[in-house]
Parts: sequence; C-alpha cells; structure tokens
Amino acid sequence: MLQYLGLLFVLLVIFAGLYFWERRSIFISIWASIPLILALIFIISTGLLKQNELLRLLAIAVAMLLFFIIGSGPFLFLLALYYNGIQILRREGLRFHNFLSLGLALAITFYFAIFPFIARTLSDITFFNYLFLYIGLLIFYVAGISMLYTSSSLINVVNIFPQKLDYVLVLGAGLNGEEVTPLLASRIQKGIQIYKKNPGSRLIMSGGQG
Repeated sequence: MLQYLGLLFVLLVIFAGLYFWERRSIFISIWASIPLILALIFIISTGLLKQNELLRLLAIAVAMLLFFIIGSGPFLFLLALYYNGIQILRREGLRFHNFLSLGLALAITFYFAIFPFIARTLSDITFFNYLFLYIGLLIFYVAGISMLYTSSSLINVVNIFPQKLDYVLVLGAGLNGEEVTPLLASRIQKGIQIYKKNPGSRLIMSGGQG
C-alpha cells in the first residue's frame, strides 16, 4: 500500500511540476491520466470498493465513462472533423488549406468503408497489405494526437495562480482580400479582451507577408 501511495505521490508531483512549468504541452494529459489510472487500480486491488459504497459507485461511473470514450471516441472524432471542416469552409471560404479537416474526415471514411473491400480483393498483393496497415497506423496516430490535444486543452481551461502577461500574441489566420476572416476576427477580439485584463502588456498581431 505504501508503495502505491508513494508512486502516486511522485506522479502527482510530476504532473504539478509540468502544469506550473509548461502546461501547454500535449503530454500533460498523459501525466494527468496516469495518476488517475493508478488510483483506480489501487482502489480495486485493496478491496476498498467492497468497504465503501460511494467509492464503488464512483469506480463504476469512471469505468462507464472510459468505456464510452474508448467505444465512441473514433466515431465522435470523425463527426467532429466533418463539423469542423464544414464550418471552416462556410466561414473562411473555399481555399485549399481550409479543406484539411474535411479532407481528413473523407479520407478516414474512405479507409474504413471502401478500402477494406479493395484490400480484401487484392489480398494476394503484399504491397496493398502494407499500404492498408500504414494508413491505419497514420489514422490512429492522428486520432491519438487529437485526443491528447483535446485533453490538454481541457486541463488548460483551469488556470490556477494566473500570472500577469507581458505580451499577448494573436496568431494570423489569413485574409479574404483585405477583409478579416471570421476566424481571425474572433482571435483579435479574444486578444483584445486579454490585453485589457493585463494593463501594461503589449498586443502583437502576427502573420502577413513581407
């Protein structure tokens, strides 16, 4: 028991150190999930679930949540790509780099719906088998990175001990001719809000050419 608690304490210290040192890293979600998983294993292994009804209900709720995330995660990820891709095209216009999200969604749909039949038909050709495996690994890699990014973004919503900002940097997002796009406009508005909350800071607009 002491070994579990010691390891859990060390992991929590690492998470806290990363949170206050550089919490923008996507790997902070990994360091946040490891102590939770270890705590769940500790509770199950020590038999505390049988002794405490509240812990048992909490463990069941956590297990159901994890099952839902793992089971529906890929489907929700695909829906989010379609929704985000359509929204970008509606707001930002039909430009090549605005098709990234929708193009990825269509590629994943094609992979799972059509490509397996092609691979089965051409199963005797080793090249297509390796190609199918390679594309699958790429999809799982992108999905995994997206999940880590989403988790770290949720962690960053909680801002403990906020510090005064010296600079507020607004990232560029392209223009429609000489007009600001809706995406860039929302970034500028958010930058101005943060700037007003930090008197004495400097607001920097990035992007542009030349």
